[in-house]
Amino acid sequence: MSQVPFSPEQPHDLESCVAIFEENREAFRGVIGSKIGAANRDAVDDILQEIALAASAAKATAIANPKSWLRQVLNHKVADFWRKEGSRRRLTKAVQDNPQCSVIPPISSPYEWVLHLENREHLSRALTQLPEEDRELLKRKYLRSESCKKISVAMGISTKALEYRLDRARKNLRKQLNELNHES
Repeated sequence: MSQVPFSPEQPHDLESCVAIFEENREAFRGVIGSKIGAANRDAVDDILQEIALAASAAKATAIANPKSWLRQVLNHKVADFWRKEGSRRRLTKAVQDNPQCSVIPPISSPYEWVLHLENREHLSRALTQLPEEDRELLKRKYLRSESCKKISVAMGISTKALEYRLDRARKNLRKQLNELNHES
């Protein structure tokens, strides 16, 4: 079956393109759900929103069949979704395989991963610039998860004195981190 060429006598205005989208919204939702998985509701909604934006931004007079055009947009948006998903999976695998990233929290995007690495590097540099006593206190409390009571007993000081020293160490660390952030 050949496609009917666009006819200037029957232009499709912007309102009709948006109206056709609204009429077919649930059908489009079903098609998207079948292509990317209905359980992925947020992604389905994101793709629907992108299609709605395309419908409202389109130069409707150049569209011969708005419903067909919207289906093509849907297919392109689903393909874009799978490209992004593939990139995200490859990056996640690369992060998991990287021994430098052995202890990292769950990261949902490449942007968060880069930020995590930068923060980790800044933290490491700031810790090396602290006095040994501050560095050791922070390591025992936050890396080894020792209680204040255990650390204070081991050091032979009161818990209040330890809390004061920890507070001072955190302030020194914050100061070092601020200086490093201003340098970069």
